[in-house]
Amino acid sequence: MNNECYKLKDVPIMSTRIFATETGAADNTEEFADEKNWNIRVQYYIEIEAEVERDGWRRCKLEEFVLIPYGRHVNIHFKVGISKEMNISQKIKWYWKIRNVGPIAIERNNIRGQIIKGNTEQVEHTLFPGNHYVEIYGVENKTVIAFGRREVPLREEVDKQKDIIQ
Repeated sequence: MNNECYKLKDVPIMSTRIFATETGAADNTEEFADEKNWNIRVQYYIEIEAEVERDGWRRCKLEEFVLIPYGRHVNIHFKVGISKEMNISQKIKWYWKIRNVGPIAIERNNIRGQIIKGNTEQVEHTLFPGNHYVEIYGVENKTVIAFGRREVPLREEVDKQKDIIQ
């Protein structure tokens, strides 16, 4: 596997085992792109668009929430944001990584983090709070050429003043 360093301005770093989030007593099910049989040569940063859907409410962009809700009837719709300037092939294969973080994820042994083949959209249920994150990998000819990451902080505490300031 040949992993070339890449530097795109203001682009989040891809998760790696060295900097992995603590799993505590939970099974460590997390996978990492640099440990797959893929070369890493990121040419495009992918913005992950996200909308929150709750029963009885219209879909809203994740950014519209001071506190991102969670619960049985709350879903987040993630979508790969590909700009027209990107010259991304139709042959590209998309892989998603959904990583649950925090004490409840550990307690429920539900950290996830597997890299799973998908398409340009992914729907996830919000079951518990934590500073979760989502990554998307665009793979062509066994090479990651597109990457995106989005933090998804689901809050339990209703401390609006603190969250508004952040």
